[in-house]
Amino acid sequence: MSLSGSFVIVAVDGQPLDGPHPYELELADGTVHGRVLNRFSGGATVEGGSVTFGAIAATRMAGPPEVMADEDAVFRVLSGTLEIDTAEDGSITLSGDSGSLTLAPRTDGIDDAGAVL
Repeated sequence: MSLSGSFVIVAVDGQPLDGPHPYELELADGTVHGRVLNRFSGGATVEGGSVTFGAIAATRMAGPPEVMADEDAVFRVLSGTLEIDTAEDGSITLSGDSGSLTLAPRTDGIDDAGAVL
């Protein structure tokens, strides 16, 4: 399975995210990078129906408690090996022992990405 491109993180553990801006994640060429409050990057290897994340490095700017909680949840899930599940609506769920992330393909209508939930 191919997993590459730009996405919006729309949920963690099935709970919708409603931040002040779209939370971004991009996978390409063995790397992951993106932004919740802080920008982050790390290694990501897609093999078969799973993706394995290496250590994630991030800037550490402080922000509103609810956004910091969202970021902590995203970073908790972005570790180890996650199974990839693609839904008919185009959303992708990455899930493993540490939880799940639901991603929507980034489009021009990025503000409406939460509608996939």
